Formats: sequence, C-alpha cells, structure tokens
Amino acid sequence: MTKVSPTYDKNIMEAIFRRRGGNGASTGLFRELDTSTSKKLLANFIFLDSEETVVGSDYDNSLCALTTERILYSSEKSCLEVNLSNIFDAIVDLKELQRKGVRLNQADHIQLLMSDGRKLAIKVEPGSPLSGIWSILKHIGDKNRRK
Repeated sequence: MTKVSPTYDKNIMEAIFRRRGGNGASTGLFRELDTSTSKKLLANFIFLDSEETVVGSDYDNSLCALTTERILYSSEKSCLEVNLSNIFDAIVDLKELQRKGVRLNQADHIQLLMSDGRKLAIKVEPGSPLSGIWSILKHIGDKNRRK
C-alpha cells in the first residue's frame, strides 16, 4: 500500500475494517480467525515475506485473503492475485442489487475496478465483513487515484 512499513499499513487497514465493518462467522481480521480458517488460508495461498495478512475469509466455497500488498482470491470459478497498487476503485453495484431485490446487507460481491480498466469480482461474507473489506478497498483505490 505505502512505502512506510507493512505493519503501519496493516494497522490502518485493521482500523478501517473495525470502524466500517467487523468480523463475521467466516471472515475477519486474520489474527482473530479461528484456527481452521487460518490454516485453510495458509495452505491455499502463498504469502510473501514482505507482506502482512490483514483479513481472511472462507465463505461459500470462496477463499479470500487481504494483505498489505495483495488480495488473493480463490473460488470454484476463478483464482485472482491482485496487487493493491493496481486497484482503482471497489464498488458494490447498488442498481444490480435493487434489480435483483437484494438488500445491501445481503450483498456478497465486491467489484474491483483495476487501473487498466478490467473489472474483477470477489465474493465475501455479507454484512459487516463485506462492509469492512469494501471500505479498505475503497481507501486503497482513493490513495491510488491520488498518485
């Protein structure tokens, strides 16, 4: 995220997650995840020595890990590894939710708008966990657009 330090970035990201969202049944701050979820994430993703884990999720056959450098995502349909520096914005399509008759607190997809124009989607636990992850990604996108 920045060139300050991974720990500094982690502290900011965790504060955003706590303030704007929160832990759920299968998603939360990595250091607060239950042992089985953290083991599953550690077994399925390769983390870099230079990054720190922030948020992890094991929701509806989708794994997601947000670190200080990347977002890692794996589902039955796709696998993604995205550098946070390439995120332009993160959105939850409110018009699509309304069209489907889904309330915001039931939404479980976040769209990542990349700096090269691509759109990627990740599935995460609805409610507070989605809100927390979305807020972190919005913060990152805001910082990247100011560069």
